[in-house]
Amino acid sequence: KATTPGSYPVTIQVADGNSPPDIASQAYVLDVSVTPLTVQFTFPPNDGIVGQNYTATPLTVTGGTTPYSWTAANLPPGLSINTSTGQITGIPTTPNPSGSSVVVTATDAATPPESISNTSTIRIGAVIQISPPTLPSGAIGVPYSAQLTATGGIGAPVFGPPILTGGGALSSNGLITFANPQASSISFSVSVHDQANPAQFVTSGTYTIAFANGVA
Repeated sequence: KATTPGSYPVTIQVADGNSPPDIASQAYVLDVSVTPLTVQFTFPPNDGIVGQNYTATPLTVTGGTTPYSWTAANLPPGLSINTSTGQITGIPTTPNPSGSSVVVTATDAATPPESISNTSTIRIGAVIQISPPTLPSGAIGVPYSAQLTATGGIGAPVFGPPILTGGGALSSNGLITFANPQASSISFSVSVHDQANPAQFVTSGTYTIAFANGVA
C-alpha cells in the first residue's frame, strides 16, 4: 500500500521457460497519489449580464495527480472554460434569468484518470432598461403620480431613491408621487437594481416634470 505521494520508476521483467530463458523488460513511471481527487472549495458562480465581461470563481480541487484538466457542460452562450485553470470567462450573448445548470469536471493526470464534477447554476440577465423615457406634465398644487417600469435583469427590480427632489417620493416598485407640487419644474434621476449576484445597478437619465399653474 502506497503511503508517500510521488513518481516512482518501475521496471517489469518477464522471462520464458527456455534454457537459457528469453527475457524482456519494460520501464514504467508509477505516479502515486495518497489522497483521492476531492472538491475543496465551491462558491456560487456570479450571475452575468448580456454583453458584459464575465468571470467566475474557479472550482478548487485537491488530491489526485496533477496537473488537472477541466471541462464544462451546458455553459451559457458566449462563455468558455480554461482547460488548464478551470476559469470560466467570456461575454454572455443570451439572457437566461432562470439560469443554466453547468457541470464542471476536473480530471487528473493519473492512469487511469480520476474525475470529479460539480453542478451549479449560472444566470444571465439582460441589461436593465427603465421606461418611460419621459414623464407626463402635472399641475402646481395638484397631487401627481406616474409609474416607472424596468425590464431585464434577474428577479424583481427595485427602484430608488425613496425621496425625490421637490418633495416627491419613489416607491420600490417605481411609483412616483408628489402630494403637493409647488415648483414649475422638478428634475431628478432614479436608479434600479435587480436581485442578481452581484446586483446589476442602472441609473436613468435626468427626468424633468413640468408643473403648470391650474389643473393640468
